[in-house]
Amino acid sequence: MENQTGFLASKKYLYLFAVISGVLFFLPWVSRIPFTILFAFAPLLAIEKRLAQKPGFTYLLSLFLCCFICFFITNIGATYWLFPAAGPMAVGIWIYNAIFISLPIILFSVVKKKSQGKYGYLALVCFWLGFEYLQNHWFLGWPWLNLGSAFMRQFFWVQWYEIVGISGGTLWIIISGIVAYQILFLRRKRWLWAIFIYLPIFYSYLFIEKDPTQSKTEKPASISIEAVGKHFAEKHHESAFKISEPFFYCFLNDVENDNFLLNNDSEEMENILLIETSTASNPDKFAELVDKNKSELILVEQGNMPYKIQNAYLRLRAIENRVNIIFKYDANQYRLIPSTGIDRYWDTDKQKSLNFYPSATQTSFTTYQNLIGRLAAFIGIFILLITLVKNKLGKFSNK
Repeated sequence: MENQTGFLASKKYLYLFAVISGVLFFLPWVSRIPFTILFAFAPLLAIEKRLAQKPGFTYLLSLFLCCFICFFITNIGATYWLFPAAGPMAVGIWIYNAIFISLPIILFSVVKKKSQGKYGYLALVCFWLGFEYLQNHWFLGWPWLNLGSAFMRQFFWVQWYEIVGISGGTLWIIISGIVAYQILFLRRKRWLWAIFIYLPIFYSYLFIEKDPTQSKTEKPASISIEAVGKHFAEKHHESAFKISEPFFYCFLNDVENDNFLLNNDSEEMENILLIETSTASNPDKFAELVDKNKSELILVEQGNMPYKIQNAYLRLRAIENRVNIIFKYDANQYRLIPSTGIDRYWDTDKQKSLNFYPSATQTSFTTYQNLIGRLAAFIGIFILLITLVKNKLGKFSNK
């Protein structure tokens, strides 16, 4: 049996570790220190291990309280901008989301104990990814805090999102946390795993070196500021009576002539109207529209969040789908976010047209979208059901 984890035998340290975990989780959202989230699960797993040593399931309330403290701190730190936008309602959102995010840890602990560790970490991975998938698709969704989004500022690390999307980033974070927990708290040697965890970063830097915007052999497309301004104005006029939130606007690319044609099909235009949550932070809906419209250039207008944060989220969308995004964040202020996420300011006074490089192929993520999330949700439900059924059968056979 695994040894009890050091001074966590004293309960007074549990809440301190919950606070530390919360800080490790939110730091990447507010700073350029993304690596902290790779260790963020370690304190939580140590807390769960300490509490689960008690007989029965009375410990779950204490575990839930620790998780709530951790994720409430994470919510405040990562979405601090919500309070100026929503006022006191922001506190209710933080509380709700902290409760919701705590549930995968609770389910993981229950399944681990009932199955005597058989499904342990697999259950954690599947429950967490399954809950994130749910966050992207139900009406109370809150996709801003999908863990894979934590690298929105350090997008150089995650060029491989074009294959697996931010759910792949979440998987990377969970596995890293498990390895860190075993090395730091259980004193197990997992150095080969630790080396493997950092391989995706090397892949990303190799991709950046092949950035087509640095190549003179690639033929760029272009769009003028007049065309961009016209389409933003037309969109406002056409949709003013329908929505008041920011919109998502696609252009179709005629590659041969390097022309950009507005899709005038009114039904299609209705389909591509999205609220800010979807445009800035919901990877699944974003990829679905890119796939449906085969878009090469996307215009997005700023919502209620600070423009630097929304710009950072849009970098991830550009990488996942390898599309170019023009982000309007003020009356006449634009940024081009190319397919590698290396964005730049568009000085419209000096540069009346903008060149960019359309992607030659559609990414795996755009084609299959959140395949990891769907598989994880299915496996998680299967693990939960089989654990409950075996437990019931075991009780029945003992009678």
